[in-house]
Amino acid sequence: MTIDFNETDKYFEINFLNEEKPHSLLLDLYFNPAKILGDYFEKIFPRDIEYQKNHALIPYTVDFIGWNGWLFRGHKDAGWKLETSFERLIHNRTIFKNDFEIETDRTKFRDYFEIEMGMIREFRRKVFEYAPHLKSLREEDYYEWIANMQHYGCKTRFLDVTFSFFVALYFAVESIEFSKVNEDSKKGMFTIWFFNRMWIEKRYKDFLPREIMDLYNKYDQFGKDVRIQDKVLNYVPDLKKQKKEFKDAFKTVINMTPYYLNERLVRQKGSFLVPTNPYCSFEENLFNMIKDKNDIFRIIKVNVEYNDKSLLYMLKFLDEMNNTSSVLFNSIEGLCKNINYKSLLPNDSIIISPNKGIKS
Repeated sequence: MTIDFNETDKYFEINFLNEEKPHSLLLDLYFNPAKILGDYFEKIFPRDIEYQKNHALIPYTVDFIGWNGWLFRGHKDAGWKLETSFERLIHNRTIFKNDFEIETDRTKFRDYFEIEMGMIREFRRKVFEYAPHLKSLREEDYYEWIANMQHYGCKTRFLDVTFSFFVALYFAVESIEFSKVNEDSKKGMFTIWFFNRMWIEKRYKDFLPREIMDLYNKYDQFGKDVRIQDKVLNYVPDLKKQKKEFKDAFKTVINMTPYYLNERLVRQKGSFLVPTNPYCSFEENLFNMIKDKNDIFRIIKVNVEYNDKSLLYMLKFLDEMNNTSSVLFNSIEGLCKNINYKSLLPNDSIIISPNKGIKS
């Protein structure tokens, strides 16, 4: 077993290498972080008064990282960027000119914010046929609309995160494939990101333009009032329209959890991180919040090396915790995915005796 620590200029990195049972290390990291982190524990969970203002339960953190207000996200490939689905849609798409030739000049592409607003408008116009319950949403409640668009499959600037470390672990490993029968056992590396949401909330407010901060103070400290939403979403595009500097303006990230939680958000303990400058990547917005050396310990990237055997351990472990697609998605598709998934596990109840028929 090797545990490697790395302080980058953007985040703190933990690498679990050459480990046959990485789930046991991950459990220790979650339930006994001081044991895994050693001297880094005090840097990630400092005892200074300013930090403890927003972390009343910090004395218990030594036993349970969940006391400390983290958000999590799982990636099956450690090489993946933190990237929203809208970002991938916009930057990877092919743009055609009126004569159906491919446009290569990115300066002639449509405005990203205009595309986003057009998608919201199109969703609002047509969704009621399929989801009449959404008629109760106010037209100007952008966060609720975008959250529902994300739920039903639209590409949005919302990045899915979860309050559950174990849900993030599920999404990191659930679609990893085992080696083929005639292949050697392959190694890979997945990632679980940790984001300290108390730090995000505090640092985000350091970036708020005066007029938006005034709205926070007047209407809603959590920023969900529709007047604040409108100002936050339109602030940078308005600068662009006024031909002012906008590319480096208001680059930060909000943690947003909708007031009305759909069933999937409830089951997955879901939340979102939202970049405020739509003309910059998610990572540009996020890492712009790093202002001093201590800030890197509020964003943690945990890379976990695995092979076929250790992957099987983790799948079985998640199954025993009932962290499965049939539970997290609560749909026939989720059930079928879970049946496929359980067929890989050894000695599972899905395997029937040769002496029994299918009706048994």
